[in-house]
Amino acid sequence: DMLKNTPKGHVDRLPLQLALTELETLAEKLNEQKRVADQITETQQLARSVSDRSLSKALNSDQNSLVLCETLIETVYSERGQILKSKERKVFLFNNMLVCANVNVKGPPDISNLVPVGPKYTMKWSAPLLQVQAVEVSKDALVQQGGVKRSGSSSTPGKVILGPPRLYQELHELQHDLSVVEQVTGLVGTLQGIYQNLNTTVAQDWCLALQRLIRIKEEQIQSANKCRLRLQVPGKPDKSGRPVSFMVVFNTPSPLSKISWVNRLHLAKIAQREENTPGWICAEDDGRTKAPLWCPLLSCRMPVFTSKAQECKLKAALHNPVQCALLGFSAASTSLPQGYLW
Repeated sequence: DMLKNTPKGHVDRLPLQLALTELETLAEKLNEQKRVADQITETQQLARSVSDRSLSKALNSDQNSLVLCETLIETVYSERGQILKSKERKVFLFNNMLVCANVNVKGPPDISNLVPVGPKYTMKWSAPLLQVQAVEVSKDALVQQGGVKRSGSSSTPGKVILGPPRLYQELHELQHDLSVVEQVTGLVGTLQGIYQNLNTTVAQDWCLALQRLIRIKEEQIQSANKCRLRLQVPGKPDKSGRPVSFMVVFNTPSPLSKISWVNRLHLAKIAQREENTPGWICAEDDGRTKAPLWCPLLSCRMPVFTSKAQECKLKAALHNPVQCALLGFSAASTSLPQGYLW
């Protein structure tokens, strides 16, 4: 407020701008410290709930960091795309793994603990991050050869229906019917006689009605996909030792939440690449290495100089933001800022 009421050129304006910058920097550092403390607490709570020693050790490792966690609604569908059941799950995205757990709210509180211990979790599954894929359902995903199948399910091999694919199937049927009715309309126009309910006007009304239904179905598909996160997760190998994967479908609280999950999953995979490890050295932070997920990530790199013998020392850098897709950058991400670093 003081800065807004201080005109440009006033002797106090520059000191006020510097003070505001200091306050903003301090607030950012405090918020970051709180975020890290909350993540550590959440990870410790999850690790205490895990019976698998190796997984518990991995969760408590210094190399492990929590990227994102949120309560999502897992939805299970029948083969016809009907909802069978829905349940809340706590999903944890770490820098190297994805964990899904139940939140246990039953049972009396432990009055011997003066400090709240937070929720208790029951592990559902965990998977290495690089083996998890975010899947956007399209018309081509209606029938997948060698399809995705949950271990122990009785679904037909090679066919996967996850709710919205049912909408795609209905859209395909409407489009087929429209094509047939358009052919019928052409044939009706060749009739020699005059009939009350069989003429070109009636046939065109059929076409318009089907076109309206197609538009409605497309809107339903668009709405359903905005908050639906589909993940292909590796499961236990089958009896012959072949790898088996299964699809889990989560409903996110908002479209922005889904975008965040898709983006963070994509960036966490890029962060594991060699060029992003260990990350960026921050001189202002006592030279400590910053976690790669909170700094710019190198999607791909190309040498400027062909001669390896030439010794070059980095003295300056230039970042050039671009709107188009970068070389080697996956199109799976959603509206991620991109650029070239020279």
